[in-house]
Amino acid sequence: MGESLTINGFHLADGPSSVSLTNLITSGQVPLTVTSLAGKLPLTVLMPAPGAAPAGLRAGACTVQAVVGTGVGSRRTNALPLAVAPKIMTMTVAGPMAKTVLTLTCAPPIWPGQQVSALIGDAEVYPAPWTGASTDILTFTFDATPFTPPGPTVPIPWIRLQVDGVDSVLVDQSKDPPQFDPTQKVPL
Repeated sequence: MGESLTINGFHLADGPSSVSLTNLITSGQVPLTVTSLAGKLPLTVLMPAPGAAPAGLRAGACTVQAVVGTGVGSRRTNALPLAVAPKIMTMTVAGPMAKTVLTLTCAPPIWPGQQVSALIGDAEVYPAPWTGASTDILTFTFDATPFTPPGPTVPIPWIRLQVDGVDSVLVDQSKDPPQFDPTQKVPL
Protein backbone atom coordinates (compact mmCIF):
# COMPACT_ATOMS: atom_id res chain seq x y z
CA MET A 1 0.00 0.00 0.00
CA GLY A 2 1.25 3.44 -0.91
CA GLU A 3 3.69 1.97 -3.42
CA SER A 4 3.97 2.10 -7.20
CA LEU A 5 2.99 -0.88 -9.29
CA THR A 6 4.70 -1.26 -12.67
CA ILE A 7 2.97 -3.17 -15.46
CA ASN A 8 4.89 -4.20 -18.58
CA GLY A 9 3.55 -5.87 -21.69
CA PHE A 10 2.62 -5.52 -25.32
CA HIS A 11 0.22 -2.88 -26.65
CA LEU A 12 -0.12 -1.12 -23.28
CA ALA A 13 0.94 2.13 -24.94
CA ASP A 14 -1.80 1.99 -27.59
CA GLY A 15 -3.89 4.65 -25.88
CA PRO A 16 -5.00 6.02 -22.54
CA SER A 17 -5.22 3.38 -19.84
CA SER A 18 -7.22 2.71 -16.72
CA VAL A 19 -6.28 0.08 -14.15
CA SER A 20 -8.32 -1.61 -11.45
CA LEU A 21 -7.91 -4.18 -8.69
CA THR A 22 -10.53 -6.89 -8.25
CA ASN A 23 -10.82 -8.78 -4.97
CA LEU A 24 -11.12 -12.51 -5.70
CA ILE A 25 -13.60 -13.14 -2.88
CA THR A 26 -15.96 -10.18 -3.20
CA SER A 27 -15.40 -9.37 -6.92
CA GLY A 28 -15.34 -5.72 -5.81
CA GLN A 29 -13.30 -3.45 -8.07
CA VAL A 30 -11.12 -0.54 -6.98
CA PRO A 31 -9.77 1.89 -9.59
CA LEU A 32 -6.08 2.77 -9.31
CA THR A 33 -4.43 6.05 -10.28
CA VAL A 34 -2.32 5.74 -13.43
CA THR A 35 0.81 7.87 -12.93
CA SER A 36 2.64 7.18 -16.19
CA LEU A 37 2.03 9.33 -19.27
CA ALA A 38 -0.60 8.10 -21.73
CA GLY A 39 0.99 6.06 -24.49
CA LYS A 40 4.25 5.50 -22.55
CA LEU A 41 5.63 2.26 -21.18
CA PRO A 42 5.88 0.91 -18.60
CA LEU A 43 2.40 1.50 -17.25
CA THR A 44 2.78 2.75 -13.67
CA VAL A 45 -0.04 2.96 -11.15
CA LEU A 46 -0.11 4.12 -7.54
CA MET A 47 -1.51 1.85 -4.85
CA PRO A 48 -3.59 3.83 -2.32
CA ALA A 49 -1.75 5.04 0.79
CA PRO A 50 -2.69 3.09 3.95
CA GLY A 51 -4.66 5.95 5.49
CA ALA A 52 -6.39 6.86 2.25
CA ALA A 53 -7.50 3.44 1.01
CA PRO A 54 -10.92 3.48 -0.66
CA ALA A 55 -13.71 1.60 1.12
CA GLY A 56 -13.71 -1.20 -1.45
CA LEU A 57 -10.02 -2.06 -1.03
CA ARG A 58 -9.51 -5.20 1.02
CA ALA A 59 -6.39 -7.12 1.96
CA GLY A 60 -6.09 -10.52 0.35
CA ALA A 61 -5.85 -12.08 -3.09
CA CYS A 62 -6.72 -9.77 -5.98
CA THR A 63 -6.19 -9.42 -9.69
CA VAL A 64 -4.98 -6.32 -11.50
CA GLN A 65 -6.18 -5.51 -14.99
CA ALA A 66 -5.81 -2.60 -17.39
CA VAL A 67 -8.15 -1.27 -20.05
CA VAL A 68 -6.20 0.30 -22.92
CA GLY A 69 -7.88 2.75 -25.27
CA THR A 70 -11.37 4.24 -25.19
CA GLY A 71 -14.73 3.46 -26.70
CA VAL A 72 -15.29 0.51 -29.01
CA GLY A 73 -11.56 0.21 -29.69
CA SER A 74 -10.65 -0.40 -26.04
CA ARG A 75 -9.08 -3.69 -24.96
CA ARG A 76 -8.79 -5.43 -21.62
CA THR A 77 -5.48 -6.97 -20.62
CA ASN A 78 -5.11 -10.32 -18.92
CA ALA A 79 -5.92 -10.22 -15.23
CA LEU A 80 -2.75 -10.83 -13.21
CA PRO A 81 -2.65 -12.00 -9.58
CA LEU A 82 -1.65 -9.52 -6.90
CA ALA A 83 -1.56 -10.06 -3.12
CA VAL A 84 -2.64 -6.96 -1.20
CA ALA A 85 -0.93 -7.19 2.19
CA PRO A 86 -2.44 -5.68 5.33
CA LYS A 87 -0.29 -3.10 7.09
CA ILE A 88 0.03 -2.84 10.87
CA MET A 89 -0.08 0.88 11.66
CA THR A 90 0.15 0.92 15.49
CA MET A 91 0.34 -1.59 18.37
CA THR A 92 -0.23 -1.35 22.13
CA VAL A 93 -0.28 -4.04 24.82
CA ALA A 94 -1.95 -4.18 28.23
CA GLY A 95 -2.84 -6.69 30.92
CA PRO A 96 -0.99 -9.48 32.69
CA MET A 97 1.58 -11.52 30.75
CA ALA A 98 -0.55 -14.68 30.78
CA LYS A 99 -3.44 -12.79 29.17
CA THR A 100 -1.75 -9.98 27.26
CA VAL A 101 -4.15 -7.88 25.20
CA LEU A 102 -2.64 -6.60 21.98
CA THR A 103 -4.58 -3.85 20.23
CA LEU A 104 -3.48 -2.92 16.75
CA THR A 105 -4.67 -0.64 14.00
CA CYS A 106 -4.34 -1.78 10.43
CA ALA A 107 -4.98 -0.76 6.87
CA PRO A 108 -7.02 -1.45 4.88
CA PRO A 109 -9.95 -2.08 7.24
CA ILE A 110 -11.05 -5.64 7.97
CA TRP A 111 -14.53 -6.70 6.84
CA PRO A 112 -16.88 -9.40 8.18
CA GLY A 113 -16.15 -12.73 6.53
CA GLN A 114 -12.43 -12.11 6.12
CA GLN A 115 -10.17 -14.71 7.73
CA VAL A 116 -7.94 -12.81 10.19
CA SER A 117 -5.20 -13.90 12.59
CA ALA A 118 -2.02 -12.56 14.13
CA LEU A 119 1.13 -14.65 13.92
CA ILE A 120 3.06 -13.74 17.08
CA GLY A 121 6.37 -15.54 17.27
CA ASP A 122 5.34 -19.12 16.47
CA ALA A 123 1.76 -18.76 17.81
CA GLU A 124 -1.37 -17.94 15.82
CA VAL A 125 -4.07 -15.97 17.66
CA TYR A 126 -7.46 -14.75 16.52
CA PRO A 127 -9.05 -11.35 17.09
CA ALA A 128 -11.93 -10.62 19.41
CA PRO A 129 -15.20 -10.06 17.53
CA TRP A 130 -15.94 -6.48 16.53
CA THR A 131 -19.12 -4.59 15.81
CA GLY A 132 -19.93 -2.69 12.64
CA ALA A 133 -19.41 -3.29 8.97
CA SER A 134 -15.63 -2.95 9.05
CA THR A 135 -12.87 -2.10 11.48
CA ASP A 136 -9.27 -0.99 11.45
CA ILE A 137 -8.85 -1.79 15.17
CA LEU A 138 -8.27 -5.41 16.17
CA THR A 139 -7.78 -6.87 19.66
CA PHE A 140 -5.93 -10.13 20.32
CA THR A 141 -5.44 -11.89 23.67
CA PHE A 142 -2.42 -14.18 24.01
CA ASP A 143 0.01 -15.64 26.53
CA ALA A 144 3.18 -13.51 26.44
CA THR A 145 5.00 -15.40 29.21
CA PRO A 146 7.18 -17.35 26.70
CA PHE A 147 8.53 -13.96 25.53
CA THR A 148 9.40 -12.53 28.95
CA PRO A 149 11.66 -11.24 30.20
CA PRO A 150 12.92 -10.01 26.82
CA GLY A 151 16.66 -10.30 26.44
CA PRO A 152 19.40 -12.14 24.57
CA THR A 153 17.90 -15.57 25.25
CA VAL A 154 14.22 -14.51 24.97
CA PRO A 155 13.76 -12.20 21.98
CA ILE A 156 10.77 -9.90 21.55
CA PRO A 157 8.45 -11.65 19.10
CA TRP A 158 7.83 -10.52 15.54
CA ILE A 159 4.24 -10.11 14.43
CA ARG A 160 2.49 -10.63 11.13
CA LEU A 161 -1.15 -9.83 10.50
CA GLN A 162 -2.68 -12.39 8.17
CA VAL A 163 -5.83 -11.50 6.24
CA ASP A 164 -7.37 -13.94 3.77
CA GLY A 165 -4.06 -15.79 3.54
CA VAL A 166 -1.86 -12.73 2.88
CA ASP A 167 0.65 -11.69 5.58
CA SER A 168 1.70 -8.16 6.46
CA VAL A 169 5.24 -7.36 5.31
CA LEU A 170 7.87 -8.27 7.88
CA VAL A 171 11.02 -7.47 5.87
CA ASP A 172 12.00 -3.96 4.75
CA GLN A 173 13.15 -4.48 1.15
CA SER A 174 14.23 -0.83 0.80
CA LYS A 175 17.31 -1.53 2.97
CA ASP A 176 20.52 -2.95 1.53
CA PRO A 177 20.71 -5.72 2.53
CA PRO A 178 17.01 -6.28 3.33
CA GLN A 179 16.28 -6.49 7.07
CA PHE A 180 13.45 -7.16 9.44
CA ASP A 181 11.28 -4.09 10.06
CA PRO A 182 11.79 -3.16 13.75
CA THR A 183 8.27 -1.68 13.92
CA GLN A 184 6.88 -5.20 13.49
CA LYS A 185 7.83 -6.41 16.97
CA VAL A 186 5.20 -6.78 19.66
CA PRO A 187 5.85 -3.94 22.16
CA LEU A 188 6.18 -6.04 25.33
